[in-house]
Order: sequence, then C-alpha cells, then structure tokens
Amino acid sequence: MTVGDHRTSQGMATLQQIQQAKRMAVLRSIGRWTRCFAVKLVTIASSLGRIQLHRMLPPLNRYAIGKYDENRVGMYDSDLFDNLDNTIDGYGGRRTVHLGIDLSAPVGTPVHAFASGVVHSVGYNPDHGDYGYVIVIEHHLQLLSSSHNNNNNNNNNNQNTTTTRRVWALYGHLDKSTVQRKESSRPGLPIRKGQVIGRLGDIYENGGWLAPHVHFQLSTKPPDQPHDMPGASSVEDRPTALLQYPDPRYVLGPLY
Repeated sequence: MTVGDHRTSQGMATLQQIQQAKRMAVLRSIGRWTRCFAVKLVTIASSLGRIQLHRMLPPLNRYAIGKYDENRVGMYDSDLFDNLDNTIDGYGGRRTVHLGIDLSAPVGTPVHAFASGVVHSVGYNPDHGDYGYVIVIEHHLQLLSSSHNNNNNNNNNNQNTTTTRRVWALYGHLDKSTVQRKESSRPGLPIRKGQVIGRLGDIYENGGWLAPHVHFQLSTKPPDQPHDMPGASSVEDRPTALLQYPDPRYVLGPLY
C-alpha cells in the first residue's frame, strides 16, 4: 500500500462536496430498488454526478496509509483543531500531530476488529472534521515479556512471563451500519477478533473527509468522553500524547 505524506495536504471536504456526495448516495439507493427504464435514468444521473464530483476532488489513492506522529500543518482546517476552549482528554489548542494511523480504501470497505474485546462506546460525532460514525473497543492484550534470573548454580536462565494490558482502540470515519449492527452497537457486547464492526463511510457521514478511510488509534486509558479521542495533539503536547496514544503498529504490524 502507498504510504501518504499528509503534512501539507488538504483533507477536508467543502459543503458543496458533502452535498454532492449525499445526492449520489440517494441516486445509488434509488437505483438499487428501481426497475426497467427508471434504472437506466438513475444510472445515467449517478454517472454524471460521479463525474462532477471527481472533477472537484483531487486524485486519491484507493488504498493508502496515513502515518502516525505526522505533523499535518496543512490538513486540519476545522475549528475542532484550532480552538483553545475545545479539549478532548485534556488536549486542545492548535492540534496538528496525528495520533493514529489512517487506512484508506473505497467507501463501504468492511472494517474488522484487530483483536477480541468488548464494546466501550459507539456513536456519531457529526461536527465537520470529526469522526462521523465511530466505535471504541476495550481490549485485554496478553503481552509476553522475558526476565533474566540467576539460580543457585550461577547459571543464567531466561524466563518468559505473560502480563495483561488493557487498551482502548478507536475506529473512526465509518458509516451508519456501525450503529445499526445488533452484535456490536451497544457498550458491553463482546467482539471477536476479525469481526466486522462497520464499513468505511462516505464524505457526508465520515466527518467530511475527502478520502474514505478508517482512523485507527490506541489509548492506554479509557476516553473521558464517549466514543471520542483527540485524533491529533499540539506540537507542545506531543511528548505526553504519544505516551497516552501509542503507535498502532504495535498491534497492526510494520505497515511502513
């Protein structure tokens, strides 16, 4: 997958682009249930709308990775990222340092839980620049560590021990199916590793982001607000934020 450089990119959609995406979704919905001649008309209208939207959008990679700990000074033009009075988990101000990993794919791509866990919270964050539909899952990870001991014969032995670590994983910018799934839409429900917990949302439901993607973020403590975490921190808060929100590659593997 392509690893993107989003330090100076524009990520937010305009209101015109959001409205256009909504109209296209309506046309696609009508097209699924209409027959014969009406289907042809809707298909033509949908194609025209898609052409118009693509003319407004910059070229995007269908599958790409957005990096953790990237200072995105040109991307976050929403008031959510530049407001001293708006704090999440204590982080506010001009927030530009990305605290998760973005995985881009086409709208509707299923999103799977990386490990078994329990639903912490699920909901919709509607503000422009926010997560849209989002789910937070609590995981109890088994961590293997090695300890070095000396026995009575002065021989060195390495012993492996297992510890349990609680972490919270946020999956943001999803679609409405995230809050409609009976098996994962309420706090306390068990989640299986690999279970589909939602799908990538379109511009009008993912918080207004041009490229459909899932924002995946880990936290070492539960969010202080339901289904929310600060997706970015200020440069000044970076050392503290990176400790609370560790690199997702610890669980996703070496993506880049």
